[in-house]
Amino acid sequence: MKRLILVAAGVAMAAAAATAGPAAAQQADGRLLAMACLNCHGPGGKSQGDIPTIAGKTEDFIKKALSEFRDGKRTGTAATIMPRLAKGYSDADIDALAKYIATLK
Repeated sequence: MKRLILVAAGVAMAAAAATAGPAAAQQADGRLLAMACLNCHGPGGKSQGDIPTIAGKTEDFIKKALSEFRDGKRTGTAATIMPRLAKGYSDADIDALAKYIATLK
């Protein structure tokens, strides 16, 4: 039930953003894509454990990190799950994610 509510909320946000214009649609897309990020990196991007906090990171930092994970250039402890997730992201997805995550303070 909780997933259904999240999906419905995401669809509603995307629909509202699509009628508001391209910039708003990209922001909504970033918010939707970030739901996967926040599962591990914590609510609002603030991790309470060993996984790094992403709140407060710059747009450029997020773009570079996601691109490197996607392209197999970034290694380390996160190299087990992050490349799997990032491989599914287009450049536009990474841009939207980075723009949204950079708003998390």
